[in-house]
Amino acid sequence: MKTWVYFLLCENDTLYTGTAIDPLRRFNAHCAGRGARFTKMRKPIRLLGAFVFESRGEALSNEYRFKRLPVPEKRRLAALAAEDPAWLAYLMEHETG
Repeated sequence: MKTWVYFLLCENDTLYTGTAIDPLRRFNAHCAGRGARFTKMRKPIRLLGAFVFESRGEALSNEYRFKRLPVPEKRRLAALAAEDPAWLAYLMEHETG
């Protein structure tokens, strides 16, 4: 099943990286205080973008790899995710549907 690795901008200009089948729904859960301890302590401000992977395992290994990057590299990756064609198509689909 396709799974996304997503990037959130949180309070204090921090980044959060996670995985989800539906990143918009997961973002709403984070905003409601459900989910990761990190986002309970640092409120999410914006869903920056995401990359889609063909399987949950592939997404989880990439999430792990992304989380180990230095902060400037994570920010660069989040900016790339925001412009990813698959991400933009996902947003368009959820905006109209």
